[in-house]
Amino acid sequence: MIRRRLPDLLIFVLFFGLPLVMFWQQTLGGRTLIPSENLYQYEPYATYREVVSAPEVPHNALVSDLVLQNFQWKSFIRESLAEGEIPLWNPHQFSGIPFMAAGQQSTLYPFSVLYYVLPLPAAYGWFTVVQLWLAGCFMYLFLRGLGTGRAGGVMAGVVYQLSAFFVTSAVFPMIIAAAAWLPLVLLAVEFVVQQRPALRGRPATLPWVVMGAGALGCNLLAGHVEITYYVLLIAGYYAAARLLWVWWSGRKTGGIWRRVVGRGLWLVALVGLGIGLGAIQFIPLFELASMNYRDGSASLEQVRNWAHPLRDVVQFVLPNFYGNPTHHAYWDVFSGQTVTAFTNAAGESINTIDWGIKNYVEGALYLGILPLVLAVYGLVRRRDSAGDGQEQALPYSWTMAVLVGAGLTFMFGLPTYAILYYGLPGINQLHSPFRWIFAVTLGVAVLAGFGMEALRRDAQAGRTRFLGWGGVVIGGLILAGLVGARLFFGAVEPIFQTIVEQMALAERAFADGRMFFSYQFGNVLVLGAVVVGVGLVFLLARRGLTVRGKAVWPVFAVGLVAVDLMIASWGFNPASDPALLEFTPPAIEWLKQQPGEWRYTTVDEPALGERGKIMN
Repeated sequence: MIRRRLPDLLIFVLFFGLPLVMFWQQTLGGRTLIPSENLYQYEPYATYREVVSAPEVPHNALVSDLVLQNFQWKSFIRESLAEGEIPLWNPHQFSGIPFMAAGQQSTLYPFSVLYYVLPLPAAYGWFTVVQLWLAGCFMYLFLRGLGTGRAGGVMAGVVYQLSAFFVTSAVFPMIIAAAAWLPLVLLAVEFVVQQRPALRGRPATLPWVVMGAGALGCNLLAGHVEITYYVLLIAGYYAAARLLWVWWSGRKTGGIWRRVVGRGLWLVALVGLGIGLGAIQFIPLFELASMNYRDGSASLEQVRNWAHPLRDVVQFVLPNFYGNPTHHAYWDVFSGQTVTAFTNAAGESINTIDWGIKNYVEGALYLGILPLVLAVYGLVRRRDSAGDGQEQALPYSWTMAVLVGAGLTFMFGLPTYAILYYGLPGINQLHSPFRWIFAVTLGVAVLAGFGMEALRRDAQAGRTRFLGWGGVVIGGLILAGLVGARLFFGAVEPIFQTIVEQMALAERAFADGRMFFSYQFGNVLVLGAVVVGVGLVFLLARRGLTVRGKAVWPVFAVGLVAVDLMIASWGFNPASDPALLEFTPPAIEWLKQQPGEWRYTTVDEPALGERGKIMN
């Protein structure tokens, strides 16, 4: 039994190892995911920045919520538990506010125990690694439940766990915690619809209802109601599609309606039981959210304006085309030097190259090049293999393709968003259509897994040779064009200068076309190399190379995707000095010593900018 399951166990180890590599400094390296240096951008900490040797420019100014908000929540929970109290109420803000009811502090989420038993600076890194591990494992199990082989499951799991959505959302631990459980909820839905046999080989329902309810309960306890809403919508869509297919494929047989309705009722029971398991968090959160001022505070047009602009499509192939909040230097391809002090087109000194219309945390879209190719390939070559080469009639691919298509229209703020805004209760409180990248990420990951299976079936077909050489040639042309543009830059410089002058916000980040070309050189270089790698995957699949009887190309394909996704998001999350969290400014020490009940507020001093917070 153990020997038969050993490959799966090793795959689960892989899913843990990949995020551990991404976050090794914040776990094994003695650093912290909490951006401690960001504290010193605000008074009274800013006055003592040089005293504690905090960097003048924070590694990532966009992730300050982790130290200004979430770190404070977790500290308050630990203090309350140490005093033998349940942190229901926060007396330190305003005249007191509900605390645990708000949900986002994830007080009751099972894996939050890491925050309670580990030192907080270390806990954030380990929590992130564990949640990404769960995301990969659950996606793998979902694909295996749909009938794919191990290669397809591993591909889908790696794409899901290392996607830009998950890695950049580490600043919001409750988001990655809630999102990790969606594949397990979908697996439970699938098994209920299938009546998948359980322990004794008989058709079963109850075990899968319990499994799905547990997954949904954990999603609720993670405390991010928006992600929970999307999980319920996606699971509801998937359940409807599967039940519709059950009816369609058996419409000429007797008792089909009874079977469809019966399984549908079991799925309703799954949702009801899951909400019941998370009710201790869901009910107070629902009551608190009903008093939210955001209800109807923005029109449909305003909400659509907060979606991705269509120009962000480029980020599916060049994740850092619009810069990155952690890029404080660039390599000048003309001088061969790394430039750390630079100005923009207006002559203003700047310290970060980031010129996207949306902030990077909200705007990260990258899913890798090979997954996109495999997703399309698997859809075109759709047979929904059961893993043994036998064709299934189940339309999993098209179900996911429709989900991806709908998610894209929502995240780009197309008119279809009106269906959600006007058709579903509470959606008008959510001003973040861009977060539908969550659904797109799930769908592309699944389709990429199907694409791996399709490529395995078609390995010796002529089309794989065409795609393989096509990838090598296209990647080669990209690289050759990049080198040619550098060698003959004088001829193409006006093009890059025009981009800087005419593309929105580009003048804020670049001094001229030469700087723009230098910055994009590395981005395009990686793209060209990855496209060549995609071609090699198809060529290796066609050649059928093996080591000890095992095909080589799936390992190369998974490795290519892992490296590609890691390069795209590497260094986005801070690896900060935990010692900076230990300093307390004298003004704060004085406040703590004051007797009785007291409150403070802050006012802005415009002349001081972000540092101009004056306490009263």
